[in-house]
Amino acid sequence: MSEQKEKKKIVYYPGCAVMFWEPEIGKAAVRILERNGFEVLIPKHQCCGVAKASYGNFKAARRDASKLVDELHKFVKQGYDVLTACPSCNLAIKEDHPFLLQTEKSREVAEKTYFFSEYLNKLHAKGQLNTSFKQMSLTVAYHAPCHLKAQGLGEESVKLLSLVPGLKVIDIDRGCCGMSGTAGFKHRHYESSMTIGQSVFERVKELNVKLVATDCAGCEMQIGHGVDGGIEVTHPLIILDKAYA
Repeated sequence: MSEQKEKKKIVYYPGCAVMFWEPEIGKAAVRILERNGFEVLIPKHQCCGVAKASYGNFKAARRDASKLVDELHKFVKQGYDVLTACPSCNLAIKEDHPFLLQTEKSREVAEKTYFFSEYLNKLHAKGQLNTSFKQMSLTVAYHAPCHLKAQGLGEESVKLLSLVPGLKVIDIDRGCCGMSGTAGFKHRHYESSMTIGQSVFERVKELNVKLVATDCAGCEMQIGHGVDGGIEVTHPLIILDKAYA
């Protein structure tokens, strides 16, 4: 993790889900970083191309990847780290882009890109994280998205949320929710999608919690649909932001 002693600036890449669907996640991310002394820079928006790549449209995905790498590299070459809070965007930048583009730029951006909870946990390990959290007498069930597990980061958000006093975090640990990117949105995949996610839905109901956290927008929608109401599903950063309030 690069040091920014003279100018403590950091780049936050929101991704399409935050830009067009859940801007509150982005607002929470910025507030959290500002509470930790960072000036937050937001790059010009450009899709990472992960959805196109997942459907085999590598030509379009490569075009998106090239545009985003060019944008992020402007900051990376100045020494800034890049943060994402979307597992799929993070995976695309870290692994897909270097593979698709085979350029030094893409590799340099990948090396300086971190998942949000991973980065904050690194700050905490160095004694640099603002942990002035309020007491939260609350139990939250956490679902680790597949794209986060694939990067070996499936436990990072649990570790981060567990820093909040009084907050009990239970890892659902029942595999895939069944959404599988955007496949679960399609009529022909609906039944199989819900069947795959059944163990996740059942575990949430067994835990009898009112709040579920997951880092993926697709997982959020799928779990909310699968448990059929009465349970709030949100991003871990929304919870962490409230813990600072």
